[in-house]
Amino acid sequence: KKCRNCNLCVESCPVEAINRDTKEINYNICIECMCCHELCIPKAVELKRENFLAGLFAGLLAGRK
Repeated sequence: KKCRNCNLCVESCPVEAINRDTKEINYNICIECMCCHELCIPKAVELKRENFLAGLFAGLLAGRK
């Protein structure tokens, strides 16, 4: 599961949650639509539900301030 640097994941993300250089997912803005995972040919993109939920919770808390 090695990234080929094709950037399909980056280009497919509707909320621009994937860093083009590092391919890291910003779970604070990720909407878990799975576009990045579906288009990744080697399936190098692995969404981690606990990271998504932590990012969602952090975003909710930030919105309350």
